[in-house]
Amino acid sequence: MELLNKEYIEKIDNCPLENTNGEINLFRWINIHNIENSYTPLGFKKKYKDNCLAWGLSTYKSYNSAIETLNNLPNSTREKYNAISSCLIKNIDGIKHQSGNNINHYTFYPIKGFDLSNNFEVIKEDEQ
Repeated sequence: MELLNKEYIEKIDNCPLENTNGEINLFRWINIHNIENSYTPLGFKKKYKDNCLAWGLSTYKSYNSAIETLNNLPNSTREKYNAISSCLIKNIDGIKHQSGNNINHYTFYPIKGFDLSNNFEVIKEDEQ
């Protein structure tokens, strides 16, 4: 399985550490006016380039946990996002695992060629 941004991930020992087996529906904060940048990992920022988790995408196990976490962020961060998207992630799509202290937070490392902006679908407020 060749991960997206493999050339950066390989430079970090034991990255990624694990994989959650099976299908899981994951949710991500996005900006519907800037979809492409909504799926850019933080690893491209110099201060995060050596952080394994920064090369994956921050996602949540449920719509409610994504919204709850977003609402608890500082206003300056929260203002960058205006929607939630979701995708059913299968084993063939990449590596996904629970990460951080929030049991609902997952990091997803997609495979090369996985079309993030088309596979993740924007959730309209009346569909949650």
